[in-house]
Amino acid sequence: MSEKVDTSVAQEPSGSPSVRRSGLSRAALGILAVVCLVVGVGAGIGAGYGIFHENSTAESPSTETPVEEWLVVVSADNGTMAVDPSSGLTSFQVNGLRSRAPAYTNYPERIATLATMDTAMDFIDEGVTIDGGANVILAFESDNARYTVPVFVGEKGNVTGDSATFLGIIGPEVLVQSNVTDIGAFSFEDAHLFVIAGSAPSSLDFS
Repeated sequence: MSEKVDTSVAQEPSGSPSVRRSGLSRAALGILAVVCLVVGVGAGIGAGYGIFHENSTAESPSTETPVEEWLVVVSADNGTMAVDPSSGLTSFQVNGLRSRAPAYTNYPERIATLATMDTAMDFIDEGVTIDGGANVILAFESDNARYTVPVFVGEKGNVTGDSATFLGIIGPEVLVQSNVTDIGAFSFEDAHLFVIAGSAPSSLDFS
């Protein structure tokens, strides 16, 4: 006689390995869900903070039109200068002025061109009239030595032919550094006036 085969499912005792494995899996899934929730919330907060921070610190684009700043170089063959070393007051005359003056602008088009001498002198006139003086860097050679001194030009005399006279101030400290201490007049050669345009530079005449 054949034996009966018991087809019923065996019941494992409570706390058996299979039951513990099932319980651990549910717990792990629960922890994983919580972790995902925390990470998701944290990422959302971080992204929101980054967007808010970026928007709050970003500068709004400027709508102002950039101002062109011109530098004009007036050149002359020679000239004379007198300086009071105690006050820095100076008068100088340049002769043999070139008919054209290189002119440069820094922004936005970075133009390099040649201006007429009349236009170059307009820069000095406008600085004197509007700003009370024109900022000029005067470079010249005297007694086989080269000098470069900043001069605040407060007055420009009439331009006669290819000559012009100027009155201004040179800082006493500059005089000491450059050894330009003569009270009387002295001559110089190969002069260049680097004229920095004032607050309202004239339009350059390219003709």
